[in-house]
Amino acid sequence: MCSYDMDSFRKIIPSEGFGEVFDLGQEEKQTLVEDECKLYLIGCRFLKQVLLGENSIPVHEVARVVRLDRRRQRQVAPGNDKVKK
Repeated sequence: MCSYDMDSFRKIIPSEGFGEVFDLGQEEKQTLVEDECKLYLIGCRFLKQVLLGENSIPVHEVARVVRLDRRRQRQVAPGNDKVKK
């Protein structure tokens, strides 16, 4: 989304889910929302982190593990035909 819809990506930055995973201060998140160039740069870093595994944005490690566990639980939930291992 950060590569094609910056307005939607801008809305994600201050969201609770983003804040649970990524360790960015409130002031830094506000700057990203207000500054188009900085938003673009964090979007590039986000893509590198998600797609290439580069750790360019600080992460709350515990929150990352909890989020992955929740995702795994949804995948193996009863009635879910798309069980991934």
